[in-house]
Amino acid sequence: MNADLAALDGLINEMPSIEAHAASLQGDRARLPDAAAIQALRDEYLNWYTRCLPLVPEVVNAKFRDLYEGGNFIRRIRAYLEAPMGRSSLVKPDANPTEPTLFSYWANPFDTTFRPSFFGQQQVLRETIGTAKAAIAPDAATRVEAMVRRFPLVLMELNRRRGDAAITIANEYDLQDVVRGLLVAWFDDVRPEEWTPSYAGGSSRMDFLLKAEQVVVETKLSGEGTGARDIRDQLGVDLLRYQAHPDCQILVCFVFDPRMRIANPRGFEQDLSIPQGRLEVLVAVVQ
Repeated sequence: MNADLAALDGLINEMPSIEAHAASLQGDRARLPDAAAIQALRDEYLNWYTRCLPLVPEVVNAKFRDLYEGGNFIRRIRAYLEAPMGRSSLVKPDANPTEPTLFSYWANPFDTTFRPSFFGQQQVLRETIGTAKAAIAPDAATRVEAMVRRFPLVLMELNRRRGDAAITIANEYDLQDVVRGLLVAWFDDVRPEEWTPSYAGGSSRMDFLLKAEQVVVETKLSGEGTGARDIRDQLGVDLLRYQAHPDCQILVCFVFDPRMRIANPRGFEQDLSIPQGRLEVLVAVVQ
């Protein structure tokens, strides 16, 4: 996903150069048709267009293609590339190219064929980026939830070793060690214990930040002296801080409750998995 976004950004960055090249062919009416310059523009645009197509979603792919191809009644980029320096049939063969005309001098005017269609393609690419970015955080949060739901199975498999001490989760640091191992298997940029912005005169550390995905993963461990009410209170304070963090769209709170101190885990999840301002919250209680 991130590679596709980078590719789309790169394609958008190439557009000003292509547009300037296309506009230059009609910049001087007195200029004779330049076959080499026309072919260079065709090659440049079609190379760009071919690289765009695999990245444009199916739902808007037909629109993107139409902005290139046009049709019998609407001339778009393809018509311009076929004859960018052809004069309009309404222009007399012996007309002075420097004199103004009441109608377009060109058969395929840049301003009505290439430019608006090329701008439309840019809008499609930008919308594709926006849609993809909007889906990154929810997708990442769903994957994190799926991983922590299987946490007891992970511990069981790790503890199948013979002759070695078993892995125990005695405190939140132990919990964080194993969770980090799971996260780095799936995400490229896992930042442990990032500082949250100051709130009410203080700041604190979050457990893990998936920066590219804009997801924060917080771990909680129930135990002696730490029950449902304590975890609820801790999370309430955390939420106020995370709402101010620029890289946090979704908070995933993994509550490991091996002693089953939370009597109604599904109800606990539903009560706390609600949006807090701009922050989405997903709570997963695993027993």
